[in-house]
Amino acid sequence: MRRLTGQETEYAIRFTPFGPRRPSNARVYNAILGALTDRIPAFGRTGAGADASLSSIFVANGGAFNYEATAGALHGGLLEGATPECQSATELVTYQRAQQALLCESLPAAMNELAGEGYPGRVSLLKNCRDAAGHIYGTQENYSVEIARGWRLVALRTALVLVMPVQLLATVVFWLLILLMVAIAIPLGLLVLLAMLLSRWTTVFDPLLDRLFADPVSDPDRTHQPLWARAAEFFDRGFGAVSFTLGALVARAFALHGVRTKLAGFVASRTIFTGAGTLDGDAFRLSEKVGATRRLMRIGLHRDARGIFDASELLRAPGHLLMLRTRLVGRAFRRHQRLQLTQSDANMAQQAELLKTGTMLLMLEMLDAGALEDAPRLRDTVAALRTIDADPTLRARVPLEDGSEVSAIELQRWYLERAKSYVAEANVVSMETQRIVRLWSEVLDHLESDPQTLVGTIDWVTKKYLLDRSDDLDADARKKIDLKYHDIAHGYFLDLEQAGVANTVVDEAAIARAKIEPPPNTPAASRAKLIVELSGSDTKARIDWDHVRIGGGLRRRIIWLNR
Repeated sequence: MRRLTGQETEYAIRFTPFGPRRPSNARVYNAILGALTDRIPAFGRTGAGADASLSSIFVANGGAFNYEATAGALHGGLLEGATPECQSATELVTYQRAQQALLCESLPAAMNELAGEGYPGRVSLLKNCRDAAGHIYGTQENYSVEIARGWRLVALRTALVLVMPVQLLATVVFWLLILLMVAIAIPLGLLVLLAMLLSRWTTVFDPLLDRLFADPVSDPDRTHQPLWARAAEFFDRGFGAVSFTLGALVARAFALHGVRTKLAGFVASRTIFTGAGTLDGDAFRLSEKVGATRRLMRIGLHRDARGIFDASELLRAPGHLLMLRTRLVGRAFRRHQRLQLTQSDANMAQQAELLKTGTMLLMLEMLDAGALEDAPRLRDTVAALRTIDADPTLRARVPLEDGSEVSAIELQRWYLERAKSYVAEANVVSMETQRIVRLWSEVLDHLESDPQTLVGTIDWVTKKYLLDRSDDLDADARKKIDLKYHDIAHGYFLDLEQAGVANTVVDEAAIARAKIEPPPNTPAASRAKLIVELSGSDTKARIDWDHVRIGGGLRRRIIWLNR
């Protein structure tokens, strides 16, 4: 199963103050980033070093870290870690754990730095997907797939060409508005400059200047966002919505047909072993993210646009044209692109993470081989996903297109039996594939007979076990247990792992190597070599996932990171 795969994980930033002051999440992120770059070679995605406010960085193993926040709420963002490109499920688990280890090792130095600035307290990072207020974020899986084939591939490329005139018109409007804003900004800027000069003798203009220029990163005690940030968010969302809609129409019509029709049932039912579990009021649900899933395919930026599958490169192509990024527009015409699986929980249990990625890789291989042509098709995938998610007894049944009903375990057994046949008939089968099929079968058997035997193996089972033993506590205390389970440095799952209750997949030596070494024979290997070379220099460069730009102007050199 040699297919590039990766994972993006959003960690919730928590700060428990020992005094009256609390830094913004943005300031905490920068402190963690500074501590991390002191430990290993790293290079800012947008320039040399990693000192820029809220910079994104690539690290020595080819992975990346960045700050996720909207322009109107910079103070309350998340820390996102992206693994390097991997070629197996075990490799992905290894690099995911290396990412967590790097973050954990950076926390003490970050706390010392914050304390020196007047913010004594404890910093925690939660690897979860849902906070106490019900906000959804979290993990996304990435897989290299065939976006379309045959007449659908021809139709997709044709449709992209046909929407280009519409997007070109939007591009002209976009840049005209930019010019208009500049024209308006010049006289306003002169008035603001006058106000700044007069503010030396009067405080009348202080509220206005504060609203215009306050920086939520350098001023973490503030409670509101500056006007420039609100304007940027409005502008970004407005044009982003137009661009995403055009790309989404093309994607829904022609992209990922096999994935949507043959694998929807698999993804909807795999929650029974991939779910992290969550308390939703008094109810316990298998997944933290199902509540945010509205449709099969993502169609835009707004809340109701979130889907199970995301053809991200297609959706972003019109937006790239808007910003005149022609090379990125070209990605949308490629036959093989990135499938982003947004219906994915953040797993603390290594075996659950191995099973999540390994079974998906196997399903994609079988899909390409034509081994899933008669896969069961759900009547309503999103409705079925919600039904399965709301039933920890695993007895709920969901309707298929043919009128019959099946349980989540029955759906999974169909895919498992087909996988067993596929593996048995294959000429060469890796040990990892055999291990995943065996683990898959064992987990389904235990879920059907006695789920509690999977404590330490499956996250939702483990979390429910802990919560069931805290029935005498109030709702707030139980929710704290729910969240504390995901603390990557001092959480309840780590306690179970250290006690030997949770089985591990990779050893500590492999994790230690993965902190500073990239996966071999991947784009990450080429990227990592350049990161190490550039980290100790003042060379002007820009690193991205598929290329590195060195120098500027006519002497600029671009290195493409091919597999």
